Amino acid sequence: MKTEPSISALRPSLGLLWLSYAFLGWYLAAHHVIWLVGAFAVLLSLAIAWQGRLLLVLLRLGSQQLLVMLTIILVSIGLLYLLVTPSVLPTLILIPLLASFLADIEMRFIGWSQRRRLLLSTCIAVVGLGLGEIVDLTLLPSIRF
Repeated sequence: MKTEPSISALRPSLGLLWLSYAFLGWYLAAHHVIWLVGAFAVLLSLAIAWQGRLLLVLLRLGSQQLLVMLTIILVSIGLLYLLVTPSVLPTLILIPLLASFLADIEMRFIGWSQRRRLLLSTCIAVVGLGLGEIVDLTLLPSIRF
């Protein structure tokens, strides 16, 4: 009887992560915003894998009041955007974010180091976004300028 979790248990969560980034890449390439929002999504997944250490560095370097004020402004702008314009884009960012969180939890459960989790999450995100761009260019081309 096996008591140690196997790496094959990661396949569903990593597959979901890759698929969500591939769909995000295709959608963003079809609407010509692949680099802007794609980079934002990759940075969010890196922040999850990095366990918020960037936030701690910002708190040490800058003022806490400034950081709180910027956070409140960004959250209120985001909520206002969601109220005014119905869009599928928040869903396309939320799904890869949640898939990254699920994959990170499972990789921690298996006992992988932080560096290995970070590298694998980043590679899957970049390959998924790139595959989405390739699908847009070859299989389902969008209207170009």
